[in-house]
Amino acid sequence: MDYCEKGDLLGMVKQAREKNYKFNSSMVLDWFCQLAIGLNHIHNNKVLHRDLKTSNILLTSFNTVKIGDFGISKPLDYTEQPADTPLGTPFYLSPEVVLGQKYDYKSDIWMLGCVLYELITLKKPFEGNFFEIVRRIVNEPYKPIDNEPDIEAAYLPIF
Repeated sequence: MDYCEKGDLLGMVKQAREKNYKFNSSMVLDWFCQLAIGLNHIHNNKVLHRDLKTSNILLTSFNTVKIGDFGISKPLDYTEQPADTPLGTPFYLSPEVVLGQKYDYKSDIWMLGCVLYELITLKKPFEGNFFEIVRRIVNEPYKPIDNEPDIEAAYLPIF
């Protein structure tokens, strides 16, 4: 098990929000690519993570991303096998999961998209109490990401 000196991405997001910083886009892209490669490896080994979120993504001192907390992950018998147990953190759940439908690797990809959104905006794409989150995931679009750079915001020193 590796030691991740920088803690988790949730802590980094909270720190950035408190200090009115934003993450440098190249750092977000680096983290996202590492996460996508890691998730691809997990899926190639026929495992659904089912709880990908910023608090389950750890960082080493070299900004290497480590995906953690496989407590509710599900090993599958074959690649296309769907799952049907609704698990995970509400903010990141896919529409299939909140509707109680069968789901597959695409739900982990949805969660990855929610993580990316949070790294860019420092907010979750769907917020509120549990029932509001579920309604928003199923019925409402996420708030678009502002394309204009925030001139007043500084960038969080990562190194």
